[in-house]
Amino acid sequence: MTLFYDDFNRPDEALNASADWVYNPSVVASDYQVWISRMAYNNTSSVSICQCQTPTGSNDMYARGTCLFAVTNKASCPLLIRLIDIDNYLGIRYRLGNYELIEREFGSTATLSSVAGTQRLNEYWQLQAIGTDVQFETETDGVINTGQSNAHPTAQAGGFYQSTNTSRTPVLNDYEQDSLAAPPVTGNPYQMMI
Repeated sequence: MTLFYDDFNRPDEALNASADWVYNPSVVASDYQVWISRMAYNNTSSVSICQCQTPTGSNDMYARGTCLFAVTNKASCPLLIRLIDIDNYLGIRYRLGNYELIEREFGSTATLSSVAGTQRLNEYWQLQAIGTDVQFETETDGVINTGQSNAHPTAQAGGFYQSTNTSRTPVLNDYEQDSLAAPPVTGNPYQMMI
């Protein structure tokens, strides 16, 4: 059973109207919205994190969701894990034709892996970390990026990041996050969860 799941299937509202989500740092409530039963960016000026309030219980964790839109020329990340705040997280972004697995630590961003590929929309994206092993996969392509990170060894939250001016745009649906600590994962986590 998934520890946390949000299908955003509720009336249109600011995402943080639900106690499950918090903005970090605090920003305009409309920056993240539930819109037509999807999570939507509605960023007019600010750079912000939206963080799930349910810790996974382990830093061996995954976050995944159906990606509906990914900003292609900015630093926005539709999935984050081991999230502490706006300056500390692991994330995946699709930028200029590449999937970039990134590590942000103390405000500095490093690319762990960059792989050219076709942007996959309307299907699951999954980001996970087990120990120092970090990987990203899509439903169609399987594992795309892998990398190593020692950052944020105790962080247990997931979420999203946006850094661009975007009028109300659906970005993600069916978000879930959970621990991968037990039982041991012995195969493709996505295949094990469907």
